[in-house]
Amino acid sequence: MCSAGNFARKQNSSEEFALGNRKVKWWAAGVSMFATGASSISFMAIPAQAYRTNLVWFTSVLFTIPLFFLQAYVIYPILRRLNMTSTYEYLDRRFNKALRLVASGQCIMFQLLGRMSVVMLLPAMAISAVTGLNVYTSVAIMGLLTTVYTALGGFEAVIWTDFTQGVLMMFGAGLMVVLAITGLPGGMGEFIATGAQFGKFKLAILEWDYTLPILWIFGLGLLMQNLAFAGDQPVVQRVYATPLRDMRKLAGMFCFCSILISLFVNFSGISIFTYFRANPELLDPVMNNDQVIPLYIVQRLPVGLAGLIIAALFAASMSTLSSSMNSVATVMCEDFYRLLRPNAGDRDRLVFMKITSLAVGVIGTVTALIMAMLEIESMFKTWNLFCALLGGGFIGIYILGMFTRRASGPGVIIGALTSIVTTILITKYSPLHWVFYTPMAVLACLVVGYVASLFFPGHRKPLEGLTVYDMRQRARED
Repeated sequence: MCSAGNFARKQNSSEEFALGNRKVKWWAAGVSMFATGASSISFMAIPAQAYRTNLVWFTSVLFTIPLFFLQAYVIYPILRRLNMTSTYEYLDRRFNKALRLVASGQCIMFQLLGRMSVVMLLPAMAISAVTGLNVYTSVAIMGLLTTVYTALGGFEAVIWTDFTQGVLMMFGAGLMVVLAITGLPGGMGEFIATGAQFGKFKLAILEWDYTLPILWIFGLGLLMQNLAFAGDQPVVQRVYATPLRDMRKLAGMFCFCSILISLFVNFSGISIFTYFRANPELLDPVMNNDQVIPLYIVQRLPVGLAGLIIAALFAASMSTLSSSMNSVATVMCEDFYRLLRPNAGDRDRLVFMKITSLAVGVIGTVTALIMAMLEIESMFKTWNLFCALLGGGFIGIYILGMFTRRASGPGVIIGALTSIVTTILITKYSPLHWVFYTPMAVLACLVVGYVASLFFPGHRKPLEGLTVYDMRQRARED
């Protein structure tokens, strides 16, 4: 709290609150970017999936290695040169203001009703099931603490707390792997033998069975997310906050951290599987898959280390929460407040963002408490469905905007609406595995949006600096 207060005293402008004056260190921004994207969903849901299946959830992350070049040499530089604060300003420049406002509203809904709620609720429910700690108390504490330091400290407080929490996440996940393997009677030999016996080291499903999480759909989904990187305000905000000269270093740090944490969380799931295989009497037969990790933490680890791992779990949630709060406040100010009050001074905008951060924290916490009353079968599956419904269309819009010249405002709106309908139909009437939801939603937007743009060209705007086609010219100018 003290550091947040120090950052609060340093803030003199709205840009400082939203982007740290665009002078954030690349290494801190890279770790923060990974911590924001990782969240408790990665820290708990992915190990639980690896526990239940194998390493198919890790292999897809290796696609980030070749995609690093796309990020470092194309996407990050394009976005940073535009010098934006709200990433949805891109849609205004590329298409029209109406689409910008719709996307901003979608972002706010996605953060408040989806991301913030899930990342608070997932660890709270799982830990409650195995420790008895009240779910509502956990959610309230997480929401309150994160709201206070985010509203007081702004973007710099978010960056540095994210950095600390990101390091703690990696350490905690790695420690779980080590302790699970050393807790086996046969040590590493037993870990390898048990893993091999039950197919835990299988890296990919290379079949064409669409009811399974097959490799190529993972790769396709990751490619789409990278092409539409600009559509995720909490993550892309780190690009806007880092100097242009450091874009390659930023991309490299993000890639390294993403692979490392994925390696740790996947192997933690497999190592915990081998541990419970050796100690089946410790399993609770009525627990669900999401409760495996906290059950292991409570039963296997000494009090001090268990507390450290639980702290890492809550850190995973709070890093995402703080980024969501700051990004929603930024979007609200840039895309709505400035439109309604164009003559407002910078001091007014700064005050507005601080108040909005507080309000966002309260609303997100209350939403999580309401969700705690619902019976949800699988948080990971629910999260993917939510992403497909609210995010699939806008991923497609950003891809069409940055990588085509023919896409038009009316066309991409038709594509986005089609993606929602496609997601609903797939979930109700097809046997596709849920990892297909978002890629199929995006594909529907891309195909329909591009074709519709041919029939509804709309108002043509200058495209200089807004697509990949003039990258070489802009790079030479820089």
